[in-house]
Amino acid sequence: MGWTIAHNLAYFYLGFSHISDTKIEDKEIKKITELMKSKFDADEETHHQIITEAHREYGKDLLEKGIEHQQKMYIACAESFAKDQVEKEIVVSEKEIYINLIKESFDLAKSDGVVFDTEKALLELLIKWWGLDDDDNELKEMWMGVEIVEWSEDVYNKHSDKLQKEKISNELDAAIAERDRKKAAQEAKAAQEAKAAQEAKAAQEAKAAQEAKAAQEAKAAQEAKAAANVIEINGVKYTSAISPEEGVIEINGVKYAPVVSPKNEEKVSHNESENVAVESSKKVDTSSDFSFEDYLQNYKTENPDQKIDEELMRSVSNFIYDIVKGTDGLLQVFSRTGGHSLYADNKLKNGKFAQCRYAKSDRKEGKPQRYFVDMYLLKSRMNYKIESLAHQSLQSPHADEYYVVRLYNQDDILNNKDILESRLRASLKARQKKKLITKRKNFTKKELKKEYLKDLGIS
Repeated sequence: MGWTIAHNLAYFYLGFSHISDTKIEDKEIKKITELMKSKFDADEETHHQIITEAHREYGKDLLEKGIEHQQKMYIACAESFAKDQVEKEIVVSEKEIYINLIKESFDLAKSDGVVFDTEKALLELLIKWWGLDDDDNELKEMWMGVEIVEWSEDVYNKHSDKLQKEKISNELDAAIAERDRKKAAQEAKAAQEAKAAQEAKAAQEAKAAQEAKAAQEAKAAQEAKAAANVIEINGVKYTSAISPEEGVIEINGVKYAPVVSPKNEEKVSHNESENVAVESSKKVDTSSDFSFEDYLQNYKTENPDQKIDEELMRSVSNFIYDIVKGTDGLLQVFSRTGGHSLYADNKLKNGKFAQCRYAKSDRKEGKPQRYFVDMYLLKSRMNYKIESLAHQSLQSPHADEYYVVRLYNQDDILNNKDILESRLRASLKARQKKKLITKRKNFTKKELKKEYLKDLGIS
């Protein structure tokens, strides 16, 4: 840092402290810092730097040019400061500055606890030098009640030792206080962490108890349902029984075979794709006693790390069912992999027109992975895109005649309620009329996946 007017003022204060009693005490440095802060707007580090640089220059001048030079130099620095303040119109006259410097030097003399006669003499010399003898009554009265101690080397050394002991004592007290503060902070942190751990444990126990209760109630409901051997679909009760033939179920006297995807066949024919559930690579559990709650619980158990929105799944399931409930021949099936599926004309084979289930983003979409609910609909026309859900209405990657609508949140349902309702009714109508919309026959799985990614905006 270059030399500034602030350095001049610091040089004056340091000169007064040293010349008046031969030593600059730590308390005097502290007082000088306070006086500098009252005149110059700067941070602590800047003030420290200015005082340090002025102190270094003062010591250099003392060693190279002697005390007589110092006596002239520190006064010259004060007068330079006074002139600068007048030029900047901070004060009216230089005498006003000198009077303030005398008062501040008097406070500086008192800052170490003792005022020596040498300090008093130096102040009187400055008053006379600047012609302030009759200009300020406060200068005449400032000595009233102040004990003046005769300076001697022995007296000063004792005083300096006392100051040093006080400094050590203060530093020790500060260290003890800081130790106690840190200890208290550590104890408070440990108590807070213990409390948080206790609350977390209690929350985990409560959650475990709640889940155990829910599982027990679900199990009891299943057992009661199985005992009654009766199911209810759309308000109509059906008797159910498993036939001796493995995997075959019978609903209201009609037998249905389980759906199994073709093995080792990349291409899916038009007729075959009608028989395949949306997740065609797995066997669908269409057991008559598998419920929506079973699907939710089973999915959470098999995918514990996925961030699923249970309320969103419930909303979509209720939405698709409420729109078409009461339709003649309507069947709904809940399965482990297919979620909630709707069928028309009392047909599980070639009867599906809508489905909703949990899903996650494709790995080609990048990270972070997203979780949502997919609503599959039977195509009722070639252009299945929904403008308000541009990259959410997509070609199904599993079957050509279906398209899928991604629903990320409740707003996707609420803001598109009318168009989704219209599309669902159109899918039901298309299934009832046995009218399937496909681009061409024998669409391969690879080609379906390509169309799906293209609709997502991934080339």
